[in-house]
Amino acid sequence: MEEDKEIVSLKEKESAQNASEKKKSCCTFEPDLLPFKLFYFSFFGALGAVFPFMSLYLKQLGFSPREIGLLAGVRPLLGFCSGPLWGSCADRWRMRKYLLVISTIGWVAFMIGIGFVTPPRQIDDNCPDVGLNFSKIILIRGNLTIEEALPKTYTKLLENRGWMFNPEDLSRVFLIVFVLVVFGELVQSPTSSLADSGCLEHLGMENMNKYGCQRSWGSLGFGAL
Repeated sequence: MEEDKEIVSLKEKESAQNASEKKKSCCTFEPDLLPFKLFYFSFFGALGAVFPFMSLYLKQLGFSPREIGLLAGVRPLLGFCSGPLWGSCADRWRMRKYLLVISTIGWVAFMIGIGFVTPPRQIDDNCPDVGLNFSKIILIRGNLTIEEALPKTYTKLLENRGWMFNPEDLSRVFLIVFVLVVFGELVQSPTSSLADSGCLEHLGMENMNKYGCQRSWGSLGFGAL
């Protein structure tokens, strides 16, 4: 009985030592896990720097709330449909690393393309129809914002700035942005899952508890950038 108790106590000490070593290893610098930390930080940091301001940027281009909602709603739908397809292709042909690189570079390229889209041509012909005169507004504004300088009845027009632009140019710009958003989301949708599977495969079953430490760098990058 005493020997059994000693064996049990030794096993408990060994398990406690292994657990403490694993906890310490999560806080130590490990060069082989540094690429995963950097990827999560930079990728989710880029998401945090782009998507919270995307709706404001689209509004400045003259898109209506309905068009902005369409562009925002199509992204998760495409990600839901294309993500599992890309993942199955990566597992079947063992191309996880190549697809991860292609999806990351492709998404960055499409997002940069949206930033370089030529804005629609602004016209003043519609100003008399809504009772506005840009020259008077500029003189009246002074230190006031345009919302303060305009009457309250006109501030509603600022919610939809489409009337300020040429309709043909506005439709052309919307079509270009829609295509870029669709292809960008189709390319970007498997990025996160491919990175997670690669990180878990690298860690293995013994170091599975370290995954949360690597993934937390994504949240840090999203909040920091």
